Amino acid sequence: MPDMEAEQAIQCLNGKLALSKKLVVRWAHAQVKRYDHNKNDKILPISLEPSSSTEPTQSNLSVTAKIKAIEAKLKMMAENPDAEYPAAPVYSYFKPPDKKRTTPYSRTAWKSRR
Repeated sequence: MPDMEAEQAIQCLNGKLALSKKLVVRWAHAQVKRYDHNKNDKILPISLEPSSSTEPTQSNLSVTAKIKAIEAKLKMMAENPDAEYPAAPVYSYFKPPDKKRTTPYSRTAWKSRR
């Protein structure tokens, strides 16, 4: 009996508007291959669908090729650090502070500036 009530609630609430948004009501563990049944029936892109084959796809091959290229470049940069990339410039806020005053200003110098 509770399954019948739940099914009826799903049928009644699915697609209803709430705060100008369409509600999507379905079973929590339902296997669904679509993003949203109420949004123009968009099907998942091939890259997001689960694949039954264990072979890497073309997109996976390109990702692994990119990773290998980046790793090779990092290795080359580690071996030749000064080859292509100069050292970063030292900015003024990395300077050691100038002499700090250990005594307060003298009153005579302070009065003369007014």
